[in-house]
Amino acid sequence: ELMNINETVKIVHNMAKEKGCWASSRSPLELQMLIVSEIAEACEEARQDNPPIYLATSPNFTAQEFPKNTKPSGELIELADAVIRIMDYCGSRQWDLEKAI
Repeated sequence: ELMNINETVKIVHNMAKEKGCWASSRSPLELQMLIVSEIAEACEEARQDNPPIYLATSPNFTAQEFPKNTKPSGELIELADAVIRIMDYCGSRQWDLEKAI
């Protein structure tokens, strides 16, 4: 079942709050630089010609499912992190991302 973008924004923002990402206040500039840092990490993954998704502990492991308590790496993961940060930021501002897109 597909969710609309704004429903996903709310879910992402609520998860970020639950994980403590909003325990202290951050300025819009700081939040936007966190987005930029994810893009920079994606660029570095591309520069190194790494797979789009891999385990840092086992670079040849590119399965769709990862063992519990592991964090995958790769350009696609960093781009996804940027999307998550953008959605979280929009959720914190109560912006209509779907309309903007």
